[in-house]
Amino acid sequence: MPTGSSERGKLLGEFLRYMRSSSTPKDLGLVVSGRRRTPGLRREEVADLVGVSADWYTWLEQGRDVQASETVVKRLSQIFRLNPDQHAYLFRLARPQSHLVEKTVTAVPDSLIDMINSLHDRPAYIRNARWDILASNAPYGKIWSFSVVPERRNVLRMLFLEPGYRSITENYDLIVEQIVARFRDDRSRNPEDEQSTELVRELQAKSQEFAELWGRYRITEASPYPLEINHPVGGRFKLDRVPLRPELVPGVTVVVYLPVNKESHRAMISMFG
Repeated sequence: MPTGSSERGKLLGEFLRYMRSSSTPKDLGLVVSGRRRTPGLRREEVADLVGVSADWYTWLEQGRDVQASETVVKRLSQIFRLNPDQHAYLFRLARPQSHLVEKTVTAVPDSLIDMINSLHDRPAYIRNARWDILASNAPYGKIWSFSVVPERRNVLRMLFLEPGYRSITENYDLIVEQIVARFRDDRSRNPEDEQSTELVRELQAKSQEFAELWGRYRITEASPYPLEINHPVGGRFKLDRVPLRPELVPGVTVVVYLPVNKESHRAMISMFG
């Protein structure tokens, strides 16, 4: 019997259990008779559909050290009707040997910092895969302020633990939902990062809202919504988020915010000078 449970295995097991409980026999054309105590599909039903033993699939859900083949992963994706982002997430967790682990960067070169500082009327910041804020420019600081020390600055902490962000963000609910979904996607790229695990536990303990969103298992690599701000100084304006991945610094994302229309552009000019 396989033993041991890595953080990657735990994340994989949690995702599989969620997807199994969210699926129904009717979705897959299974005939059901009598009452069912288990919401969604039973482990035995999933195992039979995949073509593996019930014990093996149970070990997979328990995060045990078992190796899933590419065929098994594809079959699970079909059974649970995963979208492309969910499929990629499952594949990274179930087939870690097929992907390079992205190390969590904690420092950025001065050239990148100089670049965002040269954007005098465009808010910008640099983050890692844990969504730690490694650097930000003056316009960013004029919109968003932090009450924590620089070493603990993190986008998720800002969203859920800093009341100032919620107070100025008119489409807050949409923004936090998509960022949690994107953080989960990033989390799968380095699942053994201990500080990411600690961050999730901290937010679950301190924010009921985060705990509920984290439990929905939404996954996405895109951010379709503009940021709608109602600032006490700049008034109302909308910003599009433009993420950039520097080729020479893997694991880092530079995020620049651009005004979506002339009114937003004028508001930013008046705010940043």
